[in-house]
Amino acid sequence: MKRSSGGLSLAETILTVALIALVLTLTANLILQLGKVNRKANDLSWKVTAGELLNQMELDLHGAIDCVPGPGGRGSDLSVTVRDVSDPLFTPQPVPSGWSFDQPEIRRTVRYSVVDRKLEKRVSTATSVQSTIFLGPADEMEVVHRAGGNFVLKLRKGRESLERELRSLSLQSLAAPL
Repeated sequence: MKRSSGGLSLAETILTVALIALVLTLTANLILQLGKVNRKANDLSWKVTAGELLNQMELDLHGAIDCVPGPGGRGSDLSVTVRDVSDPLFTPQPVPSGWSFDQPEIRRTVRYSVVDRKLEKRVSTATSVQSTIFLGPADEMEVVHRAGGNFVLKLRKGRESLERELRSLSLQSLAAPL
């Protein structure tokens, strides 16, 4: 009687198991490396986004009529009052007598704060909230008003943070911190 040799020998089975283990090990290592690359890309992406957010805050600070830091010159939010140049009352034609740039109707309060781990920009008038925009992810924002009118803004997300010292051009901000 002839024996069928349809199966693998012990050496062939060991070699096959070793090759499968090698492929699985390399695949697992590749997946772990991709996770690290993804985390680094997310951190870099957040830093770029946070930099753009700080740029936007800087523009609002430069155009501010008034800046309101927290008590003692520190806080977790930033509130600035700006003139709404897109409002038709900003430059009415013809200019009525008694008109000025300081009309309350053209003032907007812009408040930056962290709400539910997102940086929020809230724009309001004296009577109503016009818009609330979530600008990007952030765990914490710190605002420090230094003597001489400079503001230090720091955004944090996880272990990453971005800090920038900004100068406000409003006369109110040039006063020493409280």
